[in-house]
Amino acid sequence: MKKQLTFEDGILLCKLIYQSAIDKILKGVIEEEQIFYKTHKMLNKLNIKLNNKRIDELLYILNIENIYSII
Repeated sequence: MKKQLTFEDGILLCKLIYQSAIDKILKGVIEEEQIFYKTHKMLNKLNIKLNNKRIDELLYILNIENIYSII
């Protein structure tokens, strides 16, 4: 049986990818924290909260073990 992904699932994945990418790419850059919070604020306007359990389910469905390592 194939699982259907929702728009909210896509937003959750985008938030996770954005946060991981900012953390990985800007490590040690002075503006890292400012960029992270601006991005987080922008994504919060979509009114979809991070749900760690659902993120784990999505990563399992998409067969992604460690999203941080593929960015």
